[in-house]
Amino acid sequence: MKTTVLSVLGCVIIATGALQARAQTTNVTLNVNIALTGVAQTNGDSVARVRIGTRDVINAIGGTNTTFSTRAKLVAISSLGGGGGPSFVIREGTNDTAVADGVLQVSQVGDPVGTSKTTTTGLITDSRTTIQRFVLATDTLSFDVQGYTTESANNRGTGREILPETATSQLTAKVSGTGSGPSVLQGTISASGRKIVETP
Repeated sequence: MKTTVLSVLGCVIIATGALQARAQTTNVTLNVNIALTGVAQTNGDSVARVRIGTRDVINAIGGTNTTFSTRAKLVAISSLGGGGGPSFVIREGTNDTAVADGVLQVSQVGDPVGTSKTTTTGLITDSRTTIQRFVLATDTLSFDVQGYTTESANNRGTGREILPETATSQLTAKVSGTGSGPSVLQGTISASGRKIVETP
């Protein structure tokens, strides 16, 4: 009887652990850097140089109601197995402010081209080239740019952990397009500093 009870308890503990592991979400975060330059129409006959950096985008997202410190970062968050594009937050230390849906979006144009290598230990390293489109829409600042994007990805987790799928570790997009003003823009949008975060 005692053995049976212990066996049942053991099964319950194992099942509970399996359910907890299954319920766990693995998020990938990347710091986003934006550096755009171009010209904007000031009146019918004149143009002016414009620069849009990450700080300008953060301030535009905050609007008149929210002021972020100079330490604030723009962070992209993707969930492994979640599909779709990333969500964005403004991160100040341990505090995250979600960027509202539709304010900042990224999407892929067409199909990717790339290579993939797998080691005997199961580590997968991908190299992809795509066209990525980035759209910002706020009351004070907007842009719609796209361009040639190189991306590195792997399934390396924390420590020696191997993730079930690859996740972007670094991305660089050389983009051009239009912005508010109206304006014509070019520059670079990049993402790096990957962190793997597991949440219940």
